[in-house]
Amino acid sequence: MTVYSGTNADGRKLLRIEARNAETPIERKPPWIKTRMRTGPEYQRIK
Repeated sequence: MTVYSGTNADGRKLLRIEARNAETPIERKPPWIKTRMRTGPEYQRIK
């Protein structure tokens, strides 16, 4: 477990919200969230 010091790489003190966000890992979106745009002749005509 790492201890968070409350500063960023530049040495600037972080806000409480930034510090909490820095501790949370960023996760990838699950595949079911991704949507595909279907284009066909009607879309091309409208565009």
